[in-house]
Amino acid sequence: MVLYICETEYQLFNALCIMKMREEGKESDILLCLDQNRTDDQIVDRIESLAIVNDVFLYKYVMNTSQTNVAKVAKAIKDLSVVKRMRQELPNSFKKYDRLYLAGPSMAGVAVYYHFLKKNASLRLSLYEEGIFEYYMYAKKQIWRRWYSKVVYGHYYLDENDELFVHEPQYALNIRDGVQVKKIEKAGSLKGIRETVNCIFNIGNSDVENWRTLGQKKFLYFDQNFYDEGKEQVQERLLSELIGVLGREDLIIKKHPISDDKKYDDKMVSILYPDKPMELVLMNVELSSIKIVFTVCSSAAINFHFVFDKNIHVFFLYEIFKMEKNWAPVYTLIENIRMKDGGRFIHIPKTIEELNFELERLKEKDQK
Repeated sequence: MVLYICETEYQLFNALCIMKMREEGKESDILLCLDQNRTDDQIVDRIESLAIVNDVFLYKYVMNTSQTNVAKVAKAIKDLSVVKRMRQELPNSFKKYDRLYLAGPSMAGVAVYYHFLKKNASLRLSLYEEGIFEYYMYAKKQIWRRWYSKVVYGHYYLDENDELFVHEPQYALNIRDGVQVKKIEKAGSLKGIRETVNCIFNIGNSDVENWRTLGQKKFLYFDQNFYDEGKEQVQERLLSELIGVLGREDLIIKKHPISDDKKYDDKMVSILYPDKPMELVLMNVELSSIKIVFTVCSSAAINFHFVFDKNIHVFFLYEIFKMEKNWAPVYTLIENIRMKDGGRFIHIPKTIEELNFELERLKEKDQK
């Protein structure tokens, strides 16, 4: 029996794809670890109605998104109590698994893994993609996370997995010995996945029509939630610059799922709604009119290429944004993608002037 831990809609999407690839649904449980303030309580019923897995469990917890150093320490201390309560709180704590699938560096997900490792010392661990992190996680020292994990659990999960599932294995950096990197198949090639996803995420015809109407724009901006007021102000100024260059009529914003609903009210720009992961939108709508995507460094932007093989121009704006040096592995990954692409569709302008020049060049090329 295997267990998939899913903490976001995109993680669940990827878990369903892997499950379909491996044809192991009936031997699988799903544990949804969700923020109790943002939980769709009906999602368990919808998964169960499809009878595609053995069992589904829901574990609610309070997600703390603050990124200040004080908040991180407070969260680490609080996580210790979560670990201690895990046996009583986990709805499937009584079960024993042979393999566990985990995505992302969340303390909650890792705590679940170590809980089941205690029940079965032979438990095997597979990691799977939740965004850019899985591509660079071995290239970053992760000193704080490693120290905390060793102190609390006596283990470090990045030393223990034997599989890694990502959409584009050739871009995974510094893979540890003993880890098999496996490709998540393109969603469009997996029979019945769209119908399964739409049922689970409650996507109806009206949602698809709304996406199709809003998708008749030329430009798409991926908002990011930086948990930091200073960075948010820089992002707002950057978006204002873009609006000045592109105009409001042709631009649509894909809001980050945990960003404030009113974040862009003053911009008078269309917002992609209903608010679902872009991968779910692209499974249902072509968005063929969108020619250029902009983002600081959102992994969702690159998934036009990784997940759906769409040749669309993506502008990463982190050089203009002046991101910190500790994001270097992310930049290395994006630069590797740009080099392999030959600079045809992946762009990394260093200044607003360079961005304007590139946009004018693409405009002239489009008019030929």
